[in-house]
Amino acid sequence: MSEAAVLAKGLDGGEHSREGISNVGFADVDRTLARGRTLRIGREPGIAGLLRGTRLEEGYILPSWTEYLAERKREIREHADRMRRVEEDIHKGAFSFLEGASKIFDIYLAAVHGMSFDEAVQYAEEFADQVETYPHTKELFGTMSEHEFRMYSLTANPEELMRGIARRWEREGINLSIGITTKIRRDAQGRFNGKILWRPLTGLEKRFMLSKFARDNGIDLSRSICFGDSPFSDGASLALVGKGYLVSANGESEPDKLWGIEPYGREALISHLERKEETTQDRVRDEPRIRRVKTGDVRRFAQRYVDATDLVSLLQIAAQAPFSEDVREKLLAEANDMADALLERGDYRKKGLRDRVSYMASRFQEALRGLPPDVYMKEMRTGSSGITHRGTPLSSVVGRMYPFPYRSGGLYNFVDRAVNNFHPNRGRTERRIS
Repeated sequence: MSEAAVLAKGLDGGEHSREGISNVGFADVDRTLARGRTLRIGREPGIAGLLRGTRLEEGYILPSWTEYLAERKREIREHADRMRRVEEDIHKGAFSFLEGASKIFDIYLAAVHGMSFDEAVQYAEEFADQVETYPHTKELFGTMSEHEFRMYSLTANPEELMRGIARRWEREGINLSIGITTKIRRDAQGRFNGKILWRPLTGLEKRFMLSKFARDNGIDLSRSICFGDSPFSDGASLALVGKGYLVSANGESEPDKLWGIEPYGREALISHLERKEETTQDRVRDEPRIRRVKTGDVRRFAQRYVDATDLVSLLQIAAQAPFSEDVREKLLAEANDMADALLERGDYRKKGLRDRVSYMASRFQEALRGLPPDVYMKEMRTGSSGITHRGTPLSSVVGRMYPFPYRSGGLYNFVDRAVNNFHPNRGRTERRIS
């Protein structure tokens, strides 16, 4: 199947009708619904070669999955070992999460090169028995099902892995439809060729893809619910929908200060769903519009989805760059102030929104002014490389889409696009701009 054909497909790989999809939920997977193997991370050599200061960390599912493949295919063993070392280095702080995750995906592409999609799905269904779900996972899905919500994945895990896991989970009463995942290009015989079609890893990438899929399938995001665990990779998506929840494996999440997202709790979720039913049961819904991405210049595609909150995500990405700790803290503080200015007041009238977006753009420029563009743009390109349209990655045009301080005349164009897109990106009902 061609890339254009894949992009035209719906969330679960099939065409959807113009009636759209109502009552939709999205969920991240790693550390939100399930986890990989437990890692023992040692800090320094101790007596008799033991590691002193050893701590346990929850691993990611993708390295565990690659290890499982290596047990069945010897040629993958080297890749699995490399991936394990990279995963451990992420937890040790040897490099940033973004850099480490990118390395893991590169290793995975090499590991599965030449493998068929169907074979990988079959192995993934077997592997799913080793994926440990959290105590709240089945409860969460049961609650959403009782209120007639259909749950879709919003994860950087590859599609073949998620399809196998979803098949296994369905037998346990956890019905997760395949929605937004990493997709790897396949040849005419259905074999992986080592290139990524899209990869929703960072908050910027997930937000772009969630907006696109919502438009393509007539989903009103203001009526949708999203679950995630990370303010970095999930925060922008949690703030995009009608209700977002920050999920923690130990049930001790605090409200996220950056995005203003409340922690997940079953009682809070039920209360929200019941209020939602009361306010919508007598409402006559207008027929949702489906906006298909037009062929042509990828810049026009990208500009349709530029959103004001992208500036917050971009500063989060910039804070991953090898700057001093003071600079990183300053970037995150600016991101916090900008998110507060845009999201906390709840007034989405067009004039007030324009003033706030202009303020955000100016603060964005000031935060990056004086920092070497080659350093932070390297992170920006890495953090936006997971979105590709007609063979062109977003990373190749990201520098022209946002008001970076080295650009002249980019501020006003961004403000216009961001204000116009803010409305459709956030649904049409509860956050209407007048």
